[in-house]
Amino acid sequence: MEGTVYGIDAAEKSQPRRNKSHHLGEDDRVALWETPSVSRTLIAVVIGLTAGVVGGMFGVGGGIIVVPGLVILLKVSQYQASGTSAATIVASSAAALVVLAGDGQVDWAAAALLFVGAGSGAWLATRWLHRVPEDVLAGVFTFILFVAGVRMWL
Repeated sequence: MEGTVYGIDAAEKSQPRRNKSHHLGEDDRVALWETPSVSRTLIAVVIGLTAGVVGGMFGVGGGIIVVPGLVILLKVSQYQASGTSAATIVASSAAALVVLAGDGQVDWAAAALLFVGAGSGAWLATRWLHRVPEDVLAGVFTFILFVAGVRMWL
């Protein structure tokens, strides 16, 4: 197995892996860690910082910043952006919760009920996510953001 590392051809290993969508097959987009650069790293940090500030100030999920930022600026697939956003929400929510709970700004009874519904809904939705075409997923996400924006404005 000369020229291979753990059964992977050295030439194949040097090529960035492509994200594979369960629905669409191979995608042209590559993950941040597969094509690292200073500019991509800075963009990711700025997306995260913006999501944290917006989430901390307005109590909204950072996903409204993270998902579009990853898809538009870093060319990550909608599927991977959803998963990455879910991972970042853990950190940003925990950081905000420490401060808000310390200030007595958390209704724990309501939070417990919302946790049951949100946790169950998120688990069910992610089990179904791979069956939704990426363009439909992006369109529904855009529509939800638009409707929420209009409702908040009026």
